[in-house]
Amino acid sequence: MADTWEPLIAGVQVRCSRILEKDVAPIVRKILLSHIQKSVYGSYSPVMYPRRGALSSEGNLMTEVDGDELFVTSVAPHAPSIFKNTHGGPLSPADSKLLQWIEFGCVPNHFNNKTYAWMEARPVIAPAQAEVAGSPAISGAITKGIMREF
Repeated sequence: MADTWEPLIAGVQVRCSRILEKDVAPIVRKILLSHIQKSVYGSYSPVMYPRRGALSSEGNLMTEVDGDELFVTSVAPHAPSIFKNTHGGPLSPADSKLLQWIEFGCVPNHFNNKTYAWMEARPVIAPAQAEVAGSPAISGAITKGIMREF
């Protein structure tokens, strides 16, 4: 018999991480994608430019479990045209956090001096986090995972 709790705690942590990855992450991804659709792609009409759909692509969402924390991050790239700016300072790829730009209304207009609806803040992350925090689907997924893992 072990003299410490460490092996038991480590085993529980492995199982909890597996629950986050297998049961919770798919629901969080679905919630985030629904908010992207609503707040980004459905936020104004008419659409003033061709949409690439990069933000709504499953392949642009990265999932990471770190201990007891789950991170779902959009790595959707910006449009290549954003660096062909003629009306602003230079941008670099390090500045290209597309979803954060959209969240806070920081999408730069380097094409002309006009203001467009797409430049306004369209919160996605905060509403998605709030929905995740109160989601019965998340609670159900955790319960399902606990029943399977323990």
